[in-house]
Amino acid sequence: MTYTAIAKVSETIMNNLKEQLVPELVRFPGQIALCAPNERENASLGIFLYDIQESEYLRPQTMMNVSERQQKYPPIYITLFYMITAYSEGDVRFRSVQEERILGRVIQYFHDCPFVLPQESQTRIELQRISTEDKLKLWSFPDEPYRLSLYYKVSPVPIESAVTKDVVRVRERKVNMERMERQDNNGR
Repeated sequence: MTYTAIAKVSETIMNNLKEQLVPELVRFPGQIALCAPNERENASLGIFLYDIQESEYLRPQTMMNVSERQQKYPPIYITLFYMITAYSEGDVRFRSVQEERILGRVIQYFHDCPFVLPQESQTRIELQRISTEDKLKLWSFPDEPYRLSLYYKVSPVPIESAVTKDVVRVRERKVNMERMERQDNNGR
């Protein structure tokens, strides 16, 4: 994947959730948005990318062959962290239940379909175990009251290098089979 990998993952998550939630739990596709909780406007479900980290486990070191005369530096693998929050604008008596239904369907969908990008069969989405204290720290939006949210990580997400290197392949090899006599410091 190129440098657009992060945006592609976010858009795929959003589009998949639109397919799963509209119109049963969310009226319109436009109500599912990539946004921070304090910028949600009319969203019923907000998907917020709150952190990006280099993968701890995948750090390839070898060059990759592009062609017979060119190699590319290995990709960097990253992990994306998302906060998914439901917002119901309905009657206050039913708001929590509606939000819980939306979040329940999100959990069900990602449990059943953990691969975010089918063509990148390794890229998985996993629900995170985060303490309530850490969730409150992540919810750093002073003008927005805390809402129950889901926290997911998506990994590994490859971002390909744009740097290539020209190489010359070995075309001929000579092997000398003559016996070499070894001499030590005493001339033996």
